[in-house]
Amino acid sequence: MKHKKAVKITILNYIDNGLVECELIDCKGKKWTFSAKPAMFSDQEINAKTEFPQTGMLPCKVETQRLDSNGKLVLLIDTIRWKLANVEAGGYFEVYDSQVNDL
Repeated sequence: MKHKKAVKITILNYIDNGLVECELIDCKGKKWTFSAKPAMFSDQEINAKTEFPQTGMLPCKVETQRLDSNGKLVLLIDTIRWKLANVEAGGYFEVYDSQVNDL
């Protein structure tokens, strides 16, 4: 049985048209931004009056895993199936397994 996964993100702010801007930090420390409706990232009600930043979760699928040079487990995750991709990176990101939780 496959478990649904999600990677931890930070919800940075509320954007016009009911969207929020979020940030994912990969295993190399690079910051990637996304925007979508708040329900994609959180069960909490988020609007223009919400205090930011907020913690959120971005649905993902774990594609592969490897150990980095320090012995930490790195996961290659896919966010494309949820139509969440970064123009520069596409929908694939390498993150530490400590950033990914079961949904």
